[in-house]
Amino acid sequence: MSERSRIVETALAKLRSDKEIADFTIASSSGKEWKVHKFVLFMYSDVLYRMSTSKEFMECQNGRMVLQDIQDRSVGALIDYMYSADVDLSYLQVNLEDMLPLYIELWRLADMYNVKGMQQDVLHQCKQWAFDGPYVDAMCAAVPTVQGKDDVPGEITNMVVGEWANILRAGLMYDDPCGMEKIESVLDDYPMFAAEVLKEVARSIMGNRWP
Repeated sequence: MSERSRIVETALAKLRSDKEIADFTIASSSGKEWKVHKFVLFMYSDVLYRMSTSKEFMECQNGRMVLQDIQDRSVGALIDYMYSADVDLSYLQVNLEDMLPLYIELWRLADMYNVKGMQQDVLHQCKQWAFDGPYVDAMCAAVPTVQGKDDVPGEITNMVVGEWANILRAGLMYDDPCGMEKIESVLDDYPMFAAEVLKEVARSIMGNRWP
């Protein structure tokens, strides 16, 4: 990290802790509120910044906006990202099955408000989540979340398919008989997903020869 980046990071951390000069409020539909600074919105989200500063928006007139139908933890993660440039969910107590839906919600949130860099960080964290925990279990839990769901971002679906292809290519399931049974069961239950995984395996083997 460059000296300039460290200075910016330190300044943002200090700014976040200073609620006295916060000049806007972001709230979840549950009523929980986060005091923020329009300067930070300007840095990360042209959408949020415009809504907080343009008189044509009620949010600007009220000095407050509500992110409807978004979980508190997702709103909190969005605020964290804008003050730290990092999607860190390590402090949350989230079940394995609930992690990918949370990442998907964060991706949508970043897309909706055009939050710079957040989608790429979410995708990176998705991959890290799979490797940090029980890998096969994580990948098995991911399939029902993405398979056949039109509202799941294609980048996340492709990531899950790619990780499954890696499992098959590397033969990771054979290191663990229980893992092999889980993988076979998921592939049997989701034949369309299995077909996409096999295509990805074939594509990686054939390279440019793949039609």
